[in-house]
Amino acid sequence: MNPYDIRVPCGDNPLCYDFSMVETWLQSRSTLDALHVTSDSSKWQSCNNKINAQFKNDWMKRFDPFVKDLLENEIRVMIYAGDVDFICNSLGNKAWTLGFDWSGKDAFNNESDKDWNDGKGTIRTSGGLTFLEVKEAGHMVPLDQPQAALDLLDQFLEDKL
Repeated sequence: MNPYDIRVPCGDNPLCYDFSMVETWLQSRSTLDALHVTSDSSKWQSCNNKINAQFKNDWMKRFDPFVKDLLENEIRVMIYAGDVDFICNSLGNKAWTLGFDWSGKDAFNNESDKDWNDGKGTIRTSGGLTFLEVKEAGHMVPLDQPQAALDLLDQFLEDKL
């Protein structure tokens, strides 16, 4: 099965997602021109293993002190996950937000989950921290639920969550 979306098999693609639409858009002349891409620029790849390997030192590290610093300095933080993602699953992400130690922990934990965006998800927010679970979405929320992904980004940036 697909570890990024437990509803479907992975198929022939090792990344389990079809990025052909993204590739077509990124290779269109208008996109290349808008991004000032030249023949000297690197070619886009859906997964570059050389770059991926450079992140190896970041794996399995704790980043919660940095998140705490953001929140304690009144910088809002949103953690979101698709409800059918196995790799970065919503249950684990929610448990992390509930167990995360910061000055607003008790208030956040005392909030209840609420319906978000006419049933497109559930949300819990307090003190600048938001956890949002997107329904019917895997690891790639923007591919699985593009309108919900745009809504969550717009609402977060406009401070409406």
